[in-house]
Amino acid sequence: MDSFTLNSRILYDNGFLINGVFKASLMNLIKDCAFNHSVEILSSYSEEELGSKAFFPPDLFFSAELDVSLFLRSDVIKDCVLKENMIALSHKQLIDKDNVAALLPNGKLRLSLVKDSYERLGLEGRPSLYEKLQKHIVEVDLLAKSFQSGKANYERVRRGLTENVPLNMEFVFMLDEDCGKAEGIFGAKRHICRETAQQLKNVKVPLFFPSSEEQSCSPEEMLNWIGALSCDINCEEGGPGVYESSFSTPEPFSAVKYLTRRKWEGMVHSKWIQSILEALWSLHSSNNYSMNDTLQISAITVWGFQDTPVTVGSLEHSYFLHGDNTLIILLINDICHVFRTLGTFDQIQ
Repeated sequence: MDSFTLNSRILYDNGFLINGVFKASLMNLIKDCAFNHSVEILSSYSEEELGSKAFFPPDLFFSAELDVSLFLRSDVIKDCVLKENMIALSHKQLIDKDNVAALLPNGKLRLSLVKDSYERLGLEGRPSLYEKLQKHIVEVDLLAKSFQSGKANYERVRRGLTENVPLNMEFVFMLDEDCGKAEGIFGAKRHICRETAQQLKNVKVPLFFPSSEEQSCSPEEMLNWIGALSCDINCEEGGPGVYESSFSTPEPFSAVKYLTRRKWEGMVHSKWIQSILEALWSLHSSNNYSMNDTLQISAITVWGFQDTPVTVGSLEHSYFLHGDNTLIILLINDICHVFRTLGTFDQIQ
Protein backbone atom coordinates (compact mmCIF):
# COMPACT_ATOMS: atom_id res chain seq x y z
CA MET A 1 0.00 0.00 0.00
CA ASP A 2 1.18 3.50 -0.77
CA SER A 3 1.00 5.76 2.27
CA PHE A 4 1.42 9.42 2.90
CA THR A 5 1.77 11.28 6.19
CA LEU A 6 -1.08 13.40 7.55
CA ASN A 7 1.16 14.80 10.27
CA SER A 8 4.36 13.70 11.95
CA ARG A 9 3.07 10.27 13.10
CA ILE A 10 -0.19 9.43 11.29
CA LEU A 11 0.04 7.40 8.09
CA TYR A 12 -2.97 7.42 5.77
CA ASP A 13 -3.58 5.12 2.83
CA ASN A 14 -5.86 7.01 0.46
CA GLY A 15 -9.21 5.51 -0.49
CA PHE A 16 -8.95 2.31 -2.50
CA LEU A 17 -11.73 0.52 -4.31
CA ILE A 18 -12.41 -2.73 -2.48
CA ASN A 19 -10.67 -5.37 -4.59
CA GLY A 20 -8.54 -8.49 -4.26
CA VAL A 21 -5.16 -6.80 -4.71
CA PHE A 22 -5.66 -4.20 -2.01
CA LYS A 23 -7.35 -6.76 0.26
CA ALA A 24 -4.31 -9.06 0.14
CA SER A 25 -2.02 -6.16 1.06
CA LEU A 26 -4.28 -5.14 3.92
CA MET A 27 -4.51 -8.70 5.26
CA ASN A 28 -0.70 -8.85 5.35
CA LEU A 29 -0.59 -5.58 7.28
CA ILE A 30 -3.03 -6.97 9.86
CA LYS A 31 -0.99 -10.18 10.13
CA ASP A 32 2.07 -8.10 11.02
CA CYS A 33 0.17 -6.38 13.88
CA ALA A 34 0.56 -9.31 16.26
CA PHE A 35 0.32 -7.81 19.75
CA ASN A 36 -3.07 -6.15 20.25
CA HIS A 37 -5.00 -5.58 23.46
CA SER A 38 -8.31 -4.32 21.98
CA VAL A 39 -10.38 -4.26 18.82
CA GLU A 40 -13.57 -2.30 18.17
CA ILE A 41 -16.16 -2.59 15.42
CA LEU A 42 -18.33 0.36 14.45
CA SER A 43 -20.81 -0.33 11.65
CA SER A 44 -24.03 0.97 10.14
CA TYR A 45 -24.98 -2.64 9.36
CA SER A 46 -27.20 -4.34 11.91
CA GLU A 47 -26.09 -7.35 13.93
CA GLU A 48 -28.38 -9.51 11.79
CA GLU A 49 -26.67 -8.28 8.62
CA LEU A 50 -23.22 -8.71 10.10
CA GLY A 51 -24.02 -12.24 11.18
CA SER A 52 -22.03 -14.45 13.51
CA LYS A 53 -18.73 -14.16 11.61
CA ALA A 54 -17.99 -10.70 12.94
CA PHE A 55 -19.15 -11.44 16.48
CA PHE A 56 -17.97 -14.92 17.41
CA PRO A 57 -16.07 -14.99 20.73
CA PRO A 58 -12.36 -14.37 20.27
CA ASP A 59 -9.76 -17.04 20.94
CA LEU A 60 -8.67 -17.71 24.48
CA PHE A 61 -5.52 -16.08 25.72
CA PHE A 62 -3.39 -17.02 28.68
CA SER A 63 -1.26 -15.44 31.39
CA ALA A 64 1.54 -16.90 33.47
CA GLU A 65 4.68 -15.89 35.31
CA LEU A 66 7.48 -17.45 33.29
CA ASP A 67 11.23 -17.55 33.09
CA VAL A 68 12.30 -16.44 29.61
CA SER A 69 14.63 -19.45 29.38
CA LEU A 70 11.51 -21.66 29.23
CA PHE A 71 11.09 -20.65 25.58
CA LEU A 72 14.43 -22.35 24.84
CA ARG A 73 13.21 -25.83 25.79
CA SER A 74 13.03 -28.20 22.84
CA ASP A 75 9.49 -29.36 23.70
CA VAL A 76 8.25 -25.74 23.88
CA ILE A 77 9.87 -24.89 20.54
CA LYS A 78 8.49 -28.03 18.86
CA ASP A 79 5.01 -28.26 20.40
CA CYS A 80 4.15 -24.59 20.96
CA VAL A 81 6.27 -22.30 18.79
CA LEU A 82 6.39 -24.50 15.67
CA LYS A 83 3.11 -26.43 15.81
CA GLU A 84 0.86 -23.92 17.58
CA ASN A 85 2.36 -20.62 16.28
CA MET A 86 2.70 -19.35 19.82
CA ILE A 87 3.05 -15.61 20.40
CA ALA A 88 3.87 -14.11 23.81
CA LEU A 89 4.47 -10.70 25.33
CA SER A 90 5.81 -9.66 28.71
CA HIS A 91 3.12 -7.89 30.73
CA LYS A 92 3.42 -5.11 33.31
CA GLN A 93 6.98 -4.38 32.15
CA LEU A 94 7.67 -0.78 31.05
CA ILE A 95 9.61 -0.55 27.81
CA ASP A 96 11.39 2.68 28.77
CA LYS A 97 12.94 1.38 31.99
CA ASP A 98 12.43 -2.40 32.33
CA ASN A 99 13.49 -5.54 30.51
CA VAL A 100 10.81 -6.43 27.97
CA ALA A 101 10.39 -9.66 25.97
CA ALA A 102 8.23 -10.89 23.09
CA LEU A 103 7.94 -14.13 21.15
CA LEU A 104 7.16 -13.00 17.60
CA PRO A 105 4.98 -14.90 15.09
CA ASN A 106 8.11 -15.77 13.08
CA GLY A 107 9.55 -17.73 16.01
CA LYS A 108 12.07 -15.09 17.07
CA LEU A 109 12.51 -14.15 20.70
CA ARG A 110 12.95 -10.37 20.96
CA LEU A 111 14.50 -8.93 24.14
CA SER A 112 14.66 -5.21 24.90
CA LEU A 113 17.13 -5.01 27.77
CA VAL A 114 18.36 -2.34 30.13
CA LYS A 115 22.10 -1.64 30.01
CA ASP A 116 23.09 -3.68 33.07
CA SER A 117 21.17 -6.80 31.97
CA TYR A 118 22.56 -6.58 28.44
CA GLU A 119 26.17 -6.29 29.61
CA ARG A 120 25.82 -9.31 31.93
CA LEU A 121 23.90 -11.46 29.43
CA GLY A 122 26.89 -12.13 27.20
CA LEU A 123 24.93 -12.22 23.91
CA GLU A 124 25.45 -10.05 20.86
CA GLY A 125 22.84 -7.37 20.25
CA ARG A 126 22.48 -3.79 19.09
CA PRO A 127 21.66 -0.46 20.71
CA SER A 128 18.01 0.57 20.72
CA LEU A 129 17.11 3.17 18.13
CA TYR A 130 15.66 5.37 20.87
CA GLU A 131 17.78 4.81 23.98
CA LYS A 132 21.15 3.90 22.49
CA LEU A 133 23.00 4.12 25.81
CA GLN A 134 20.38 2.61 28.15
CA LYS A 135 18.53 -0.03 26.11
CA HIS A 136 19.77 -2.81 23.81
CA ILE A 137 17.97 -5.26 21.52
CA VAL A 138 18.81 -8.98 21.43
CA GLU A 139 17.03 -11.37 19.07
CA VAL A 140 17.17 -15.18 19.13
CA ASP A 141 15.78 -17.25 16.24
CA LEU A 142 14.25 -20.25 18.03
CA LEU A 143 13.45 -21.98 14.71
CA ALA A 144 16.91 -21.68 13.17
CA LYS A 145 18.42 -25.04 12.19
CA SER A 146 21.55 -24.24 14.19
CA PHE A 147 19.55 -23.52 17.35
CA GLN A 148 19.58 -26.99 18.89
CA SER A 149 20.56 -28.30 22.30
CA GLY A 150 24.26 -29.10 22.43
CA LYS A 151 25.28 -26.72 19.68
CA ALA A 152 27.42 -23.69 20.52
CA ASN A 153 24.83 -21.03 19.70
CA TYR A 154 22.10 -22.72 21.72
CA GLU A 155 24.33 -23.33 24.74
CA ARG A 156 25.54 -19.73 24.72
CA VAL A 157 21.96 -18.43 24.79
CA ARG A 158 20.94 -20.98 27.43
CA ARG A 159 23.79 -19.96 29.75
CA GLY A 160 22.99 -16.30 29.23
CA LEU A 161 19.34 -16.69 30.20
CA THR A 162 19.75 -19.27 32.99
CA GLU A 163 23.05 -18.38 34.64
CA ASN A 164 24.05 -14.84 33.67
CA VAL A 165 20.71 -13.00 33.62
CA PRO A 166 17.64 -15.08 34.54
CA LEU A 167 14.62 -13.10 33.39
CA ASN A 168 11.35 -13.84 35.16
CA MET A 169 8.29 -11.93 33.91
CA GLU A 170 4.53 -12.15 33.68
CA PHE A 171 3.50 -13.00 30.12
CA VAL A 172 0.29 -12.96 28.13
CA PHE A 173 0.28 -15.37 25.21
CA MET A 174 -1.81 -17.22 22.63
CA LEU A 175 -1.67 -20.58 20.87
CA ASP A 176 -3.43 -21.63 17.68
CA GLU A 177 -5.50 -24.53 19.01
CA ASP A 178 -4.20 -26.82 21.78
CA CYS A 179 -5.11 -24.91 24.92
CA GLY A 180 -4.14 -27.88 27.10
CA LYS A 181 -0.48 -27.21 26.36
CA ALA A 182 -0.75 -23.70 27.80
CA GLU A 183 -2.04 -25.01 31.10
CA GLY A 184 0.11 -28.14 31.18
CA ILE A 185 3.50 -26.74 30.16
CA PHE A 186 3.22 -23.21 31.49
CA GLY A 187 0.73 -23.56 34.35
CA ALA A 188 -1.17 -20.70 32.76
CA LYS A 189 -4.50 -19.11 33.57
CA ARG A 190 -6.98 -18.86 30.73
CA HIS A 191 -8.85 -15.67 29.87
CA ILE A 192 -11.53 -14.51 27.44
CA CYS A 193 -11.63 -10.97 26.12
CA ARG A 194 -14.02 -8.63 27.90
CA GLU A 195 -16.83 -7.60 25.54
CA THR A 196 -18.92 -4.44 25.52
CA ALA A 197 -21.75 -3.67 23.09
CA GLN A 198 -23.80 -0.61 22.27
CA GLN A 199 -26.19 0.55 19.59
CA LEU A 200 -26.18 4.25 18.73
CA LYS A 201 -29.35 5.63 17.12
CA ASN A 202 -29.81 8.46 14.62
CA VAL A 203 -26.11 9.18 14.31
CA LYS A 204 -24.59 11.96 12.24
CA VAL A 205 -21.78 10.47 10.14
CA PRO A 206 -19.22 12.73 8.42
CA LEU A 207 -19.12 12.50 4.65
CA PHE A 208 -15.63 11.34 3.77
CA PHE A 209 -14.91 11.26 0.06
CA PRO A 210 -11.42 12.78 -0.34
CA SER A 211 -11.62 12.75 -4.13
CA SER A 212 -14.49 15.25 -3.88
CA GLU A 213 -13.24 18.10 -1.70
CA GLU A 214 -16.56 19.98 -1.72
CA GLN A 215 -18.45 17.03 -0.19
CA SER A 216 -15.96 15.70 2.28
CA CYS A 217 -14.44 16.31 5.67
CA SER A 218 -10.66 16.00 5.99
CA PRO A 219 -8.87 12.74 6.91
CA GLU A 220 -7.90 14.27 10.27
CA GLU A 221 -11.53 15.14 11.02
CA MET A 222 -12.68 11.65 10.11
CA LEU A 223 -10.02 10.08 12.32
CA ASN A 224 -11.00 12.35 15.23
CA TRP A 225 -14.68 11.45 14.81
CA ILE A 226 -13.93 7.71 15.01
CA GLY A 227 -11.76 8.33 18.07
CA ALA A 228 -14.46 10.43 19.71
CA LEU A 229 -16.99 7.61 19.44
CA SER A 230 -14.44 5.18 20.88
CA CYS A 231 -14.03 7.54 23.86
CA ASP A 232 -17.82 7.77 24.37
CA ILE A 233 -17.88 11.44 23.43
CA ASN A 234 -21.35 12.63 22.42
CA CYS A 235 -20.69 14.35 19.09
CA GLU A 236 -24.33 15.39 18.87
CA GLU A 237 -24.13 17.72 21.87
CA GLY A 238 -20.55 18.92 21.53
CA GLY A 239 -19.41 22.24 20.16
CA PRO A 240 -17.68 25.48 21.11
CA GLY A 241 -18.34 26.43 24.72
CA VAL A 242 -19.70 23.00 25.73
CA TYR A 243 -18.18 21.94 29.05
CA GLU A 244 -17.88 18.19 28.47
CA SER A 245 -16.48 18.36 24.93
CA SER A 246 -16.04 21.00 22.27
CA PHE A 247 -15.93 18.33 19.57
CA SER A 248 -18.92 17.97 17.26
CA THR A 249 -19.56 15.96 14.11
CA PRO A 250 -17.49 17.36 11.22
CA GLU A 251 -19.36 18.78 8.26
CA PRO A 252 -20.71 17.84 5.83
CA PHE A 253 -22.48 14.86 7.38
CA SER A 254 -25.29 12.43 6.74
CA ALA A 255 -27.55 10.64 9.20
CA VAL A 256 -27.79 6.89 9.67
CA LYS A 257 -30.49 5.14 11.68
CA TYR A 258 -28.05 3.38 13.95
CA LEU A 259 -24.44 2.35 14.44
CA THR A 260 -23.59 -1.02 15.94
CA ARG A 261 -20.58 -0.77 18.24
CA ARG A 262 -18.74 -3.68 19.84
CA LYS A 263 -15.40 -3.83 21.57
CA TRP A 264 -13.21 -6.65 22.90
CA GLU A 265 -10.35 -6.10 25.35
CA GLY A 266 -7.66 -8.51 26.51
CA MET A 267 -5.35 -10.02 23.90
CA VAL A 268 -6.60 -10.07 20.32
CA HIS A 269 -5.01 -12.26 17.66
CA SER A 270 -4.46 -10.84 14.18
CA LYS A 271 -6.27 -13.85 12.67
CA TRP A 272 -9.48 -12.81 14.41
CA ILE A 273 -9.09 -9.24 13.16
CA GLN A 274 -8.71 -10.64 9.65
CA SER A 275 -11.96 -12.57 10.04
CA ILE A 276 -13.76 -9.40 11.17
CA LEU A 277 -12.47 -7.55 8.11
CA GLU A 278 -13.50 -10.47 5.89
CA ALA A 279 -17.10 -10.26 7.12
CA LEU A 280 -17.32 -6.48 6.72
CA TRP A 281 -15.50 -6.57 3.39
CA SER A 282 -18.04 -9.05 2.05
CA LEU A 283 -20.95 -6.76 2.99
CA HIS A 284 -19.39 -3.62 1.55
CA SER A 285 -18.35 -5.27 -1.71
CA SER A 286 -21.69 -6.97 -2.37
CA ASN A 287 -23.49 -3.82 -3.58
CA ASN A 288 -23.09 -1.53 -6.58
CA TYR A 289 -23.10 1.87 -4.90
CA SER A 290 -24.19 5.15 -6.41
CA MET A 291 -24.23 8.68 -4.96
CA ASN A 292 -27.96 8.32 -4.16
CA ASP A 293 -27.52 5.17 -2.07
CA THR A 294 -27.80 5.14 1.70
CA LEU A 295 -24.41 5.62 3.30
CA GLN A 296 -22.89 2.41 4.67
CA ILE A 297 -19.91 2.78 6.96
CA SER A 298 -17.82 0.38 9.03
CA ALA A 299 -14.65 0.98 11.03
CA ILE A 300 -12.28 -1.46 12.71
CA THR A 301 -9.99 0.07 15.32
CA VAL A 302 -7.10 -2.05 16.60
CA TRP A 303 -5.05 -0.95 19.61
CA GLY A 304 -1.58 -2.44 20.01
CA PHE A 305 0.06 -2.94 23.39
CA GLN A 306 2.02 0.11 24.53
CA ASP A 307 5.01 -1.73 25.99
CA THR A 308 5.64 -4.19 23.19
CA PRO A 309 9.17 -4.12 21.71
CA VAL A 310 7.72 -4.25 18.18
CA THR A 311 4.91 -2.50 16.31
CA VAL A 312 4.39 -3.81 12.76
CA GLY A 313 6.27 -7.01 11.94
CA SER A 314 9.66 -6.74 13.61
CA LEU A 315 9.94 -2.93 13.54
CA GLU A 316 11.11 -1.50 16.86
CA HIS A 317 8.59 0.28 19.06
CA SER A 318 9.48 3.41 21.03
CA TYR A 319 8.36 4.33 24.51
CA PHE A 320 6.22 7.46 24.22
CA LEU A 321 2.57 6.97 25.13
CA HIS A 322 0.10 9.12 23.20
CA GLY A 323 -2.31 6.82 21.40
CA ASP A 324 0.43 5.26 19.30
CA ASN A 325 0.54 1.77 17.80
CA THR A 326 -3.02 1.91 16.46
CA LEU A 327 -4.57 0.68 13.20
CA ILE A 328 -7.91 1.94 11.86
CA ILE A 329 -9.58 0.40 8.80
CA LEU A 330 -12.48 2.45 7.47
CA LEU A 331 -14.97 1.12 4.90
CA ILE A 332 -17.35 3.63 3.31
CA ASN A 333 -19.62 2.04 0.75
CA ASP A 334 -17.14 0.22 -1.51
CA ILE A 335 -14.07 2.31 -0.64
CA CYS A 336 -11.46 1.39 1.98
CA HIS A 337 -9.23 3.81 3.92
CA VAL A 338 -6.43 2.88 6.32
CA PHE A 339 -4.97 4.99 9.14
CA ARG A 340 -1.95 4.04 11.25
CA THR A 341 -0.79 6.04 14.24
CA LEU A 342 2.76 5.56 15.45
CA GLY A 343 4.95 6.72 18.30
CA THR A 344 7.19 9.75 17.89
CA PHE A 345 10.29 7.65 17.19
CA ASP A 346 8.71 4.46 15.82
CA GLN A 347 10.18 2.96 12.69
CA ILE A 348 8.02 3.45 9.61
CA GLN A 349 7.76 0.46 7.32
